[in-house]
Amino acid sequence: MVYILDGKAEITIGNETINAEKGQVVVMPANIPQGLVATDNFKMLLVVVRK
Repeated sequence: MVYILDGKAEITIGNETINAEKGQVVVMPANIPQGLVATDNFKMLLVVVRK
């Protein structure tokens, strides 16, 4: 899970692209290709939960 603290980022999960901005939360499921590109200066909080 990614929480955007400030700025903007383009997050790709599989074939879907999400333009995330400050305050948004994006769930990034395991076992699916993912990527993140900053489209502006940004800060994020990454939370990883494992079973």
